[in-house]
Amino acid sequence: MSSIFYEFRARHAESAARRAAHVDVTWDLIRLEAVEPNAVRMTFANPRTTRAGKKTYRGAATLTPLVTHAEIDAELRTYEATTGHCGDCFGKGKVPCGHSVAEGTRYQPCDRCSGTGRTKP
Repeated sequence: MSSIFYEFRARHAESAARRAAHVDVTWDLIRLEAVEPNAVRMTFANPRTTRAGKKTYRGAATLTPLVTHAEIDAELRTYEATTGHCGDCFGKGKVPCGHSVAEGTRYQPCDRCSGTGRTKP
């Protein structure tokens, strides 16, 4: 599988990690690392704002949940059940298949939903 596929899959992984750590959207994802063949460790930090109005993570509180591929798959199924959209293409019907400097990102029809963007029963 291509790295672009894993980039899409990271959205479900982040959602599963936020659910496991009970972290809301004010916490930022600052690190994503593969720890085992079937697990991902994500580090979230609660940034603070400097006097200049910029975010900083120095001295910030962090949480690091470990998420397995089974939990990511469960999050994908939950997404599909609640929205009715395909979990691979997020209801767009197309997935990225490559990138070039001249043309930008290239897309192809999603294999899982056959380009419809809807889940199959």
